[in-house]
Amino acid sequence: MVKKKLLVLMVLAVFLVNIFGVGVAGAATTTVTIAPDGQVTVTLQFKDMESALWALKDISKMHSQDVIKGYKDGTFRPNSPIKRQEAVTMAIRLMGLEKEAVNKSVYESVYGSTYLPFADTKQIDNWAKGYVALALEKKIIDSTTGDFQPNKPATRLWVSVLLTKALGLQAEADAKKNTLLSFKDAGAIPADLVGYVAVAVEKGLVKGFPDQTFQPNKPVTRAEMAALLGRTDDRLPYDKKKAKGTVTAVDLVASTITINNDAVGTTVYGSIYGNTQTFPVDPDAKIFIADQPAELADIKVGYKVYLRLKDGVVKFLEVKAREIEGTVVAKSVYSMTIKGEAEDEDDEDENFIGEIKVTSDTRIKLEGKRKATFDDILVGDEIEAKVVKDEAIFIKIEEREDQKEKKKERKQDEDKNRGKDKNKEDDDDDEKNHQNYGKDGDNKAHGKEGKKNDNKDKD
Repeated sequence: MVKKKLLVLMVLAVFLVNIFGVGVAGAATTTVTIAPDGQVTVTLQFKDMESALWALKDISKMHSQDVIKGYKDGTFRPNSPIKRQEAVTMAIRLMGLEKEAVNKSVYESVYGSTYLPFADTKQIDNWAKGYVALALEKKIIDSTTGDFQPNKPATRLWVSVLLTKALGLQAEADAKKNTLLSFKDAGAIPADLVGYVAVAVEKGLVKGFPDQTFQPNKPVTRAEMAALLGRTDDRLPYDKKKAKGTVTAVDLVASTITINNDAVGTTVYGSIYGNTQTFPVDPDAKIFIADQPAELADIKVGYKVYLRLKDGVVKFLEVKAREIEGTVVAKSVYSMTIKGEAEDEDDEDENFIGEIKVTSDTRIKLEGKRKATFDDILVGDEIEAKVVKDEAIFIKIEEREDQKEKKKERKQDEDKNRGKDKNKEDDDDDEKNHQNYGKDGDNKAHGKEGKKNDNKDKD
């Protein structure tokens, strides 16, 4: 009995090295340094993140929760396609079922008796078998197709179904099975999976492309998977690993944050709705404001924050920006009134009219101008803004009619100039061809005659 226990422990040790060898956190960190002159320097969490900065927040969020991991060489490989067995593993981790899955995988390694009803079970890596078995139990995958194809790249459709099931939305998906999807390539989505895509889109888990396609068979990259998992995480119930609320105090010396916890159902150390709680913040915690890396010192009283915890310590902190689109109807000193639409907490659009503040830290973008300022914003402008509390973090001024007209005129002038250049090139080519024609004709005539004379001489 003792020998068997020792064997189990030895296999467990080897197993954990193997399973986490692909996902070693290593020294992967994201740090933000602010110089005295205000210059912000961001050191990336993984050394190959330059090509996937758009997913930095979600990768940091999932990494802080041990849902996704990097490689031993310090890379994340964000553009590599994710395999089915990897996607299932991440989904199980996100659901908080890691220990249960690991126990099943260890049992498989020791006794080799984890039952999986797939024809290609032998192709599933040993470390993944526990996760796949648990996914079957939790009904987030099924075995009706006969095989699992563990090393096949997971597609957008496949992952959409996986994550919708991970949220327990099978009944909603079934109710929406007759939905007419608006994507141009909706015909490429199997009829029995239409409801899952409809729910995934409705819940904001997945989005279409600018060309109005869904591209169901497009492989999902590791960076894209992080984004999909991040959106799914926002939809999962709050538990002892999550909290949200309005900031009432930030202590930079003690490295703590105090919030008025408004997450119904949060049970961190027995907390209930409305309780004020103070959480220690890990020195390496990943902090983001409006999708941009930040520091604890940037968090202000009144901000609504979303926390991810480990043993009660903040590992990830996010301040989400409210996205507002509309028309500037009034403007005063460092504030403006916008009328349009805004996203609520559940990413649903609602009518909006209100004032937002603009500070020296607000980034403003205007086409054709390298560095725009508040003075460049005019009443009547159409804008997109990211707002935290009542303060604009980022503003994009949409193209004005006069800008569109000037751009159109420039394009017409460019087309005319290209036409003139083309005509001149054609004229030059005609002249060259005409000159060459005379030369070639003489040479050809001379050549033919020469050949005739040569033949005659031979005869």
